[in-house]
Amino acid sequence: MQVEGDFVFEARISGQNPVRCDQAGLMVRQDAENWLKCGTEFVDGKRYASVVLTRQWSDGSMMQDLSENAPVWWRVVRRKGSVERLCSLDGKSFTSVREAFGYFVSVPREEVGKYCASPEGQGVQATFDSLKLSAL
Repeated sequence: MQVEGDFVFEARISGQNPVRCDQAGLMVRQDAENWLKCGTEFVDGKRYASVVLTRQWSDGSMMQDLSENAPVWWRVVRRKGSVERLCSLDGKSFTSVREAFGYFVSVPREEVGKYCASPEGQGVQATFDSLKLSAL
């Protein structure tokens, strides 16, 4: 979906990620070389909350996921040039995972959506529900 200005984009994501680097989450995309994503990623037998920001080069971080098997809510908030990624088990109380300042400041329009990736496997199965996009 295309979005202009400040926004909140969120969804509840569930699924099993049985292969290393399988992942599912939310993405904000300016173009093929400028984007960010956040979601659940499977690494060395464990689920992690993963966020990546790409502008020429990718910068990512991970933390222990909020659950080993329960669905996790992800929220992306774009406000005045900053983009914050948050996660939650109940969709009400969110934990900030990472914030990027000064990115996409001069971009009037971005694309937001869901993503799945299985760079080392045969595909990933995930369920996205309660998708919501709202202007701030």
